[in-house]
Order: sequence, then C-alpha cells, then structure tokens
Amino acid sequence: MKLKVVLSIVVLIGVILSFALFSPFSADSEGSVQIIVRDSDTIVVIDEWVDFYEGDNLYRLLDRNYTIETSDRYGTSYGRLLLSIEGIDTNFEQTFIHISKDGVSANRGIDNIALEDGSTYEFEVRVPH
Repeated sequence: MKLKVVLSIVVLIGVILSFALFSPFSADSEGSVQIIVRDSDTIVVIDEWVDFYEGDNLYRLLDRNYTIETSDRYGTSYGRLLLSIEGIDTNFEQTFIHISKDGVSANRGIDNIALEDGSTYEFEVRVPH
C-alpha cells in the first residue's frame, strides 16, 4: 500500500515537472532573440541580442538576464504581468509595459510567451487609454 502511494507521488511530481519545463510556451531548441526596451519617453534603453535555451520562455529569459518585477494578481491563466525591467517601473494602473513580438502585440503574460529564434521582443511603457 505504501509503495503505491510513494509511486503515485513520484509519478505526479514527474508529470508536474515535465509540464513546467516543457509547456506549450517553452522553447523546443536553443537560439537568440532581440530584446528592445523603451521607457515612457520611447527612448531605447536596452537593445541587445540574448541567448535562450531549450525549455525557456520569455519569463525565464528575462529573469536570468535582467532585473525584473512581475505580478500574477490577475490570476495565472494569462501568465505574469511584467511591472518592471532594469529599473523602468510601472504600476499597471497609470502605466504598463506593452509587449510585442515581431511587431505584434502580445495578449499573454511573460511566462506564456514562447521564444522563437531570431524574433524581436519589444517592451514599451505606455499609458492605458
């Protein structure tokens, strides 16, 4: 009986870890992406190419390479909100960080955005309409 419980727990942990590492939003290979960050005056403060690894998503890449602050206060179905990157702060009420991939607005949080080799990810502080 105890063996079945232990095996069930081990299998459950394995399933959870494999989903976390290889979610549909995780990169299936290595590559590099361009990161462009603009402040509230649209001045480019970061423009560089960053390497990513198999299993990464945008959150993991940003967390490994930059100082960021995130929030999941609106739930996790869309992913984390990016509130700050390298000292460029927002509060998501008066200002927010708009994210686009290859010029197309993202409609998910940073942990639900997959990485594609050669793509450009832009982050710009904006005021809600």
